[in-house]
Amino acid sequence: MFIVDALSSGSVVAEFDFRFAWERRDAAMERDAQAFWRALGAFGPEQVAERTSELCAMAYADGEVAGVSTVRLFEFRPLRARLAFYRTMVASGFRQQQLASLLCVYSRDQLRGW
Repeated sequence: MFIVDALSSGSVVAEFDFRFAWERRDAAMERDAQAFWRALGAFGPEQVAERTSELCAMAYADGEVAGVSTVRLFEFRPLRARLAFYRTMVASGFRQQQLASLLCVYSRDQLRGW
C-alpha cells in the first residue's frame, strides 16, 4: 500500500491509497475493479473478465475505487524486448487530480522487476 496526496492549485484535494494487484489474484480487489468498470459502463462481461486477469494496480479514495490500471506483458521478438500494453481508467470525479499519471508511475515502479 502506498498513500499519496493529490494536489490541485497547491491544495490537497484527495488522498489516494495505491494497491498493487499484479498476479495477486486478490478476490476483493478483483470484485472492486469489476464493480468499478460496470458502474462506468466501460466493458461488456467478456472484457471485464479479460481485464480482471490483467489487473495491475488500484487507487482508492475514502475506501472507494478512484482508478484502475491493467497491463498485458508480452515478448516482442522483432525487437528482442519485453513490452507492456498498459491501460488506466479513472473515475470522472478524480480526472483533474493527476490520478492517471500517479497511477501510471506507481504501476511502472511496481512492475520494474518484470
